[in-house]
Amino acid sequence: MESRALKMFGSKVRELRKERGMSQEALADAANVNRSYLSEIEQGIVSPTIVVVLRLAKALDVPAAALVDDFTTAMLARLKL
Repeated sequence: MESRALKMFGSKVRELRKERGMSQEALADAANVNRSYLSEIEQGIVSPTIVVVLRLAKALDVPAAALVDDFTTAMLARLKL
């Protein structure tokens, strides 16, 4: 079920990026990550480190918790991580 969690996280990053009118290139630059790596995060292909999660939050101007707020206790139980 890790892949489902990664896809959920990536979708949240994409949603917040688009809400801010940012391109992948702009967010990648602001978060100091490669654009192709950001694309893989948004697709749920890779699992970013906590440092990258914090960089993304900073670049998106949101609390880090905003990137994982969809992961409620009930959702985590369903994911069976």
